[in-house]
Amino acid sequence: MDEKKRQEALADAASRLGDNSAATLGVLGELWDQAFFEGRLAALDELQDRLCVCMK
Repeated sequence: MDEKKRQEALADAASRLGDNSAATLGVLGELWDQAFFEGRLAALDELQDRLCVCMK
């Protein structure tokens, strides 16, 4: 996802919360980044598990 779409999604989420303040956008951005990072780690763990099973 490009940065423009990310910002639009964050603005939409803030709007749904009823708070478009910079603080809210900042917190939502941090949550987004953390979820993305953890999702990527989970995907890498899954890939590693599958490769290990195939290599045995």
